Amino acid sequence: MTMLIVGEVKIPYDVRFSDNAKYRRIIVTPGHVEVVVPDGTAEPQVVSYLHRKRRWVYDQVQYMKELMSSHPSVSKYITGAKIPYRGRRMKLIVTNSPLITIPILTYKNGFYVEISEGLSPQMNDFLVETEIRFWLKRQVRNDVKKIINKIEQHLDIKSKSFLIKDQKNFWGSCGKDRVININWRLIFAPKAVLEYAVAHELCHIKHRNHGADFWSFLGEIVPDYESRKQWLDQNESLLGWDSLIQG
Repeated sequence: MTMLIVGEVKIPYDVRFSDNAKYRRIIVTPGHVEVVVPDGTAEPQVVSYLHRKRRWVYDQVQYMKELMSSHPSVSKYITGAKIPYRGRRMKLIVTNSPLITIPILTYKNGFYVEISEGLSPQMNDFLVETEIRFWLKRQVRNDVKKIINKIEQHLDIKSKSFLIKDQKNFWGSCGKDRVININWRLIFAPKAVLEYAVAHELCHIKHRNHGADFWSFLGEIVPDYESRKQWLDQNESLLGWDSLIQG
């Protein structure tokens, strides 16, 4: 097992090469750090990536220790809970296995999460929540990419790139550099609402304000944008993560 050194602290970690991995990922669980990278990634790249993330890894390891030593609490992420996804509340099934060290999530008309046995209720909650958040953020990233590609095929403007962000006060924004920012919590809304939000920000590349020309341009891309906007205006207060989880 290789060691990551942060100051005077040595943190052991494992590296897992995956054919299915598209992005590099660090998974921190109680007493275990794993770096998942696409198959074929050179070892120096892994070491460099982990070194850049060393402060985050250190903070997560310390947080795990604190969480494990805290008092038990009521579990929220258990079988039967409802997880918001694209305007619906999907069932959550949680199972335990002595054979795994990191959570495994699959989705098929619901969220199925397999986690290790022997963990405290609060640690179970933390791992299940973290895995679901990661899956949702990856899904909204894929959705936004497809939406942008589809819309830009019919526009005479192009975005430079896009970012998925955790924003408290905005559903999206468009910088003067043509970089589109989208709030990841839009994954909780119907997909049509996400499409409206992305189209809205793309239109700001051409029209920087909300004048008549902006809305006319948006209407050419999303003819029923008013109903989608109305849904978001009426339901935006409900799209917070904690308020959406139901037992």
